Amino acid sequence: MFKNTKPILKEDRDRLRERFTYICNDVKRQQNNEYIEREIKSKSYYEDIIRLILAVLMLIHFLDLIQLILKDAYVRKLFTKKKRNALRNIKIK
Repeated sequence: MFKNTKPILKEDRDRLRERFTYICNDVKRQQNNEYIEREIKSKSYYEDIIRLILAVLMLIHFLDLIQLILKDAYVRKLFTKKKRNALRNIKIK
């Protein structure tokens, strides 16, 4: 079988090389496009995650602030209650 094969003509080799180069360049272009698409998606997911983290941190800060306000209101209520009780216990002579 191989005894009957002959070398490829220069024109055919050039045509094959040209076709091979075209296919390689096309594959590189497709890979580059896919990479760019994945990079855009990745950045979008990253930004979504950062936004969610910031929202959670803001919520935690807000809840801490509410807790401080409620604690302050509770302390004030206790203080005024103790003050009233202290005033009642004062004996005027």
